[in-house]
Amino acid sequence: MASGDKLYEQLNTLKLSDVSATNISNVTDPLHLQKTNEDALRTTVLVNTATMRNDGGPIPATSTVQQVDWDDGGGSLTYIMTAAAGEVWRIMTGAYTSTGGTSTITLYVKDEVLNRYVTLAIETVNDGVVTLDPFKDVYIDENSSVRATVSVSDSTSEVLQLLVNRVR
Repeated sequence: MASGDKLYEQLNTLKLSDVSATNISNVTDPLHLQKTNEDALRTTVLVNTATMRNDGGPIPATSTVQQVDWDDGGGSLTYIMTAAAGEVWRIMTGAYTSTGGTSTITLYVKDEVLNRYVTLAIETVNDGVVTLDPFKDVYIDENSSVRATVSVSDSTSEVLQLLVNRVR
């Protein structure tokens, strides 16, 4: 039987900002949904609330920019990012730059379990930068990934940047 005290004991050496989803998962495994575990379940909810993991907003200090560069050869289906086990990331916005010519990017989310793709954006740019529309409700977890293809007519280099925030 798990207890809230046991959870606190195992997490007490960490600062609030350093508690990861993996830490919580490790100290609550196995934690079953049963009456005898009520104290541990309540403590888990409290820890998740304190570490800002249950409101869907970004976890502080986790925002990052994913960047991929291509040369004038363009690129076949290129891996951009995925999440570690227990993590969920939200794609906020992005930018695509083509220097020296024209290129087109197609951005996808891939379901890694069912091997299916959905197109997020298709943008063509001629020696400039295009801002990718803000993405609404695009989340990446351990079962999905972001991929891209770049087709080039005459550009010299391409850069994709995506702003992502960890929400769980």
